[in-house]
This record gives sequence, structure tokens and C-alpha cells, in this order.
Amino acid sequence: MSDLAGKGEQMSQPVEASTLIETVGAAANAAPIEAVEPETGFVALIQVPEPSTPDQPASFAIRGIVAKYAKAFALQDQRVRRDEPDSVHQMRVAARKLRSALKAFKPLFDEQWAEELRTELGWAAGELGAARDTEVIAERLARHAGDLNTADAERVQAALAPYLEARELEAREHAMSFLDLERHDQLLNTLVKAAENPKLTSLAELPAREVLPELVTSSFRKLERQVHELRMDGPAEAWHKARITAKRVRYSADALKVVFGGPAQRLDLAMSEITDILGDHQDACIAQDLLKELAGTEGIDGPTGFSLGLAHEREYETEIHDRTEFERVWPEIQRIFRHTQLG
Repeated sequence: MSDLAGKGEQMSQPVEASTLIETVGAAANAAPIEAVEPETGFVALIQVPEPSTPDQPASFAIRGIVAKYAKAFALQDQRVRRDEPDSVHQMRVAARKLRSALKAFKPLFDEQWAEELRTELGWAAGELGAARDTEVIAERLARHAGDLNTADAERVQAALAPYLEARELEAREHAMSFLDLERHDQLLNTLVKAAENPKLTSLAELPAREVLPELVTSSFRKLERQVHELRMDGPAEAWHKARITAKRVRYSADALKVVFGGPAQRLDLAMSEITDILGDHQDACIAQDLLKELAGTEGIDGPTGFSLGLAHEREYETEIHDRTEFERVWPEIQRIFRHTQLG
């Protein structure tokens, strides 16, 4: 809609002296406004355009999506360097969201340009992955160890603490060294250029309502085909692939909220439910692999190995629970998608 919709001219009205004094006094007593840190470096070089409308060319929305995630990536780069909380995770999320958008809206991008950028973003996410995964699994296993009896929980914690501490330190050092690589600097420069002028196809000049909803539908149809092949006793890899596609649909809906508003918001919320379930499923699988690896290391005695086995069983139960929960909510997700009218 036009920004002018519903706005009329406002006539200046005289203000009572007492009212003015009360207003100024209230402002003086209010809590101080937190200063906003000025944008610097690559963050300052990336400008996110104003939201577009469904009737404007899809290129307007696509440029906004690329700029939004490129700027988020550059911002988190600064936060990681300052060792701020959750910065590694958020930087990885920004990389994956842009990578997902390049895939979901593939027909709108120059194929070679998009694939090269996807490769670099995938590399960046991979370099940051060890630090984030170790942090998540450490928190998860510490929490689930509480479900065991005291003796088993203490043995699991005693074995996990030095093991995870070493992995976390190594992963953190790796993430920091990644930031100093020339390849990473080149990626930041590429993102600045991509945000300003992504290479698009002629299809991107059609109205957003004519092309973008169809591409989201295409991703959802792929997810439906993958879900149809899932089995309760099937390999974890199949569930992981479905998770990746589900996140692509979710990220697409999230990216289109500024264009299509409420319908995209509802789809985003619906997809977040199943991506959370599938994300927990993936973490349970990773935790099982880590526990098996730890149980096989030198110095693990019999009682500790047994306790690690109980922790492994707890993660396996979670994996099966998540699969059951997914099957329960999936029909409702399909219903929501069928009734969501983007555009």
C-alpha cells in the first residue's frame, strides 16, 4: 500500500503552558534512551531499501531480501569479533537465510552468480558451524543429564566437561581465524555488491504477486514429497534433508513478510513449529554421535561408559519423540499452507 494511505494534513493546535510543562517534565524523568551504535565498516556500506508491494516488480523485493541478510551477516561479523553472546549463531543464520533465498528464488537470479555466492555462504556457515554446534550440544547434554540419577549424571558431566571444553576452545579459535581469511574479506565485499545490485533475470521484472508465491509453493511441494518418504524407523539423513527444505520454506515466508504481510507471517509461524521439531531431532542425532565418540575415547571406565550409554538412550528417545510429534502436526501445517494466499 502507499505510505500516504490514511494520512491527512495535521493542523497546528495551540498548546497549554501547563500541558507543555508536564510533557517536558515527564520526558526529563524518563529513563535515558540507550545510544544506538553508529554503523561502521561493511555494515555501513549496505543499505536496505524500503519495503516493496506485491504490485511492484519482484526485483524490488529480491533486492530487499539480499540486502537485509547481507547486512545482518556483516553486523554479526562485527559482533563475533567483539565476542558478543550468540553472535556466531546469528552470523551463521544470516548466511543460511541468504543461501536459502538464493535457492528458493533461483529462477530470479543469474544462475552462475547465485551458485558462486551460495558456495561462499555455505563455506562460511560451515566454518562457523563447529563453534555453534558445540555450544548447543554442551547445553543440551548438561540439561538432559539431569534426567538421570545423581551418580550417572555426575559421571556424564565429569566426562563431558573437559571433552566439550576442549572442543569449544578449538571451535572458537577456528571461528576467529576464519574472520581473518582473505576469502572471508572477499565474501564481505561480494555481499556489499550483491546488496546494491544482485544479478537478476528478466523474470524478476514481473510483479511480485505473479512470481514469488509460486516459488514458495514449489519449495513446499518439494517438502511434501520428502515428508511422504519419511519413516519412523528410517535413516536420520532423510529427516535432515526434510529439515533443510522446511527451513527454506520458512525463510522464504520470513523474507516475504514485508511484501505480503499477514499471510506470509502466518506461514512463517506455522513453518517455525516444524523446523523447531526437526531442529531438535537433528540435535538429538548429533548428541548421540558425540556420546558414542566420547564413550570410545581412552580413559573412559566401565561405569562412565554405562552412564554415557544411558545419556545416549535419552537422546534416542528424544529423536523418536520428535518424529512422532512431527507426524502429529504435519497435517495441520499442510492445511495452513493450503489456506495461505500470498499476493
